Amino acid sequence: MHPLIFDTGLTGAASVLGLAATLFLIGLLVQREAIGSLAHARARRAQVALWVAIVPLVGVFALVVVTRIAGALAG
Repeated sequence: MHPLIFDTGLTGAASVLGLAATLFLIGLLVQREAIGSLAHARARRAQVALWVAIVPLVGVFALVVVTRIAGALAG
């Protein structure tokens, strides 16, 4: 049995949500780069609109990294 799925505490859920947020952030960054290669004005507007989702996810990613490092240092 996988411990992330059958964990009774919130630790497993937090790990899964952190992983999901990280993968979503990577997907949005790839989309932004793909759209950035287009020269249309519509593409530029879409690229700016992606920042609305990217900026908070960068904050979530930083929080996940800090939490993991603090957990590793605490023992």
